[in-house]
Amino acid sequence: MNSNIILILSVIIAFSNSLCIGLPIPQAAYYGWFAFIGLIGIINGVRINVTMVLFIIACVLSILANDIPSIFQAEYRLISFCLMILAIGPLNEGNSLNKFKWNLYGLINKVIIVGTLISFGGYLVHIPLFHGWSGFNGFTNHSMTMSSIGGISSLLCFKLFLDETNNPDTTFRKKWGFLGASVASVLVCFLGASRAALGATFVALFFYLWFYLGNVGKFMKYLIVALFLVVISSPVWYPYTEKVREKTEARNAMGGQFSSRDDMWNARKAEFESNPVLGIGFSSVDLKKSSDSVRANGGIEPGTSWLFMLSSVGLLGTLFFAILALKPIIKYMFNAKRYPLQLLLVITLLVWRSIHLFAEGYIMAAGDFSFLHVWILIALANVIVDNKYKITQE
Repeated sequence: MNSNIILILSVIIAFSNSLCIGLPIPQAAYYGWFAFIGLIGIINGVRINVTMVLFIIACVLSILANDIPSIFQAEYRLISFCLMILAIGPLNEGNSLNKFKWNLYGLINKVIIVGTLISFGGYLVHIPLFHGWSGFNGFTNHSMTMSSIGGISSLLCFKLFLDETNNPDTTFRKKWGFLGASVASVLVCFLGASRAALGATFVALFFYLWFYLGNVGKFMKYLIVALFLVVISSPVWYPYTEKVREKTEARNAMGGQFSSRDDMWNARKAEFESNPVLGIGFSSVDLKKSSDSVRANGGIEPGTSWLFMLSSVGLLGTLFFAILALKPIIKYMFNAKRYPLQLLLVITLLVWRSIHLFAEGYIMAAGDFSFLHVWILIALANVIVDNKYKITQE
C-alpha cells in the first residue's frame, strides 16, 4: 500500500473518535489498523526501547497482583494499549517506523491547524454543529478537546511565525498571517474553556520562545512587546474569555478552583496508598471510592493522568513512564544547542502534554486522540534526543 495512503488513513482513524461528525469506525478496526502499522514496523526493523518494555511489565504485574473487577476489562485494555504503543509509541524504535511516526506527527499538526482555523471561522459565523452540549466544541466532539487542540495549534502557528521572521524570502501576508493564526488558535482555546489547556499553552509558548532565542535579552524584548500587544488588544480578546471566567467563578462558589476534581484526586491518592509499589491494577480504580466516575463499559474519568499512573500501576510503572516522558525534556534543556531546531517543537509539545496530564486522565485511554498524540510525542522525543534517528526538514 502506498505510504501516503497509509498516512492519510492513519490520521483519519486517529481523529475518528474525536470529530463533531462521528466516523463509524468500530473499535476492532481502529486497533486492527494500528496493529497492522505495528506489524509493518516489525517487518521493516526492530529496535526495542527497554524502558518501555519495563513499563509494560509493570502494567502486567499490576494486573497479576490485584483482583480487578471485570467491568474494567484490564487485560483487554492492556492489549489495546500495547497494540497502539507498538505502532505509535516508543516500544519499537526501528528507523522505518520512526519515519512513519515523524510523518504522521507532521500530518496531524497540519490537521490541527486547519481544523482549529475552520473552527474559529465557524464560531464567527455561528455554525450550530460547532456548539454542542459541552459548549464550543468546534470540529471536535467536546469543548475540552477543542480547547486542547486550539492551544496546540497556537504553538504550531507561533513556530511558523518565528520561522518566517528569519526567512528573507517571506512575504508580509505570510509572516503575519501565521501570527494571526496563532492568536485565533489561542482564542479557540479560550472558547473551549479548558483552564488546563490554557495554562499548558502559555507555559509551552514561553518554553519555546526561551530556547528558540537562546538569549535573555531577546527573550525579554519579545516578552515586553507581547505583553504590550496583549494589553492594548484586550477589548478584542477579552469577550472570548467569558466561558473561562464563568467556570472560574463557578468553581470559586463551589469551594475552590479544583473543586470539580478534588474528589477524583483524593480517590487516586487513597488508591495509591493502598498499594504504592504496583498500584491497584492497570487502567482501573477502586469502585468503592469512584463508582460515580466509572461508565457502564468500564471507561474511567480519573481526573488526572499523573496520579492515575501512580494509583493504577504504582511507583514502579510511574518511574518508567516518568523516564520516558521527562528524560527527553531534561536532556534537551541542559544541552539544547546540540539538537536540530525541529526537535524544539516536539519537546515543547511534550512539555504542553506533560502539564496537561496533571488535569486530564487520557494517558491509558488507547482509543483517544490525546492518547495517540502524547505517546507519539514521547516516541519521537526519545529517539531524537538519544540520536537513534536523524530527523530532516520535510
